[in-house]
Amino acid sequence: ELEGLPPVEGFQRHELTLLRIEDILNHDWGSSSVLNSGFGKVEDAAELCQRMLDFCQRLTTAKRKILEDPELYPEDDQNMQDQKMRRRRVVEKLALVPGKLDHATIAAYQVADRTAELADYKGD
Repeated sequence: ELEGLPPVEGFQRHELTLLRIEDILNHDWGSSSVLNSGFGKVEDAAELCQRMLDFCQRLTTAKRKILEDPELYPEDDQNMQDQKMRRRRVVEKLALVPGKLDHATIAAYQVADRTAELADYKGD
């Protein structure tokens, strides 16, 4: 399924991930969370955190599926050359999926918009 994709350099993968995150924060991203406003831009800090954690979880799931492929671990495999080829294919497939199998932490806070309130402020 991933064979038809063009090769992507690390910096390109990083740029694509940033664009995807921007899209997630500015449009509905399909989560069924109660924190999802269901449309458009993120409305509050809790929704921002939920969208980002959902994104990280989806990336981890994609990588985990590659690693858990039973064809990669035949029980009767004694051939070192075949093992090396399988490992190389796994690395290639993992490189096509953005993100890391790591951990995710996010914190966000909401700052009030005081533009109107401070419009007439002249300073001390």
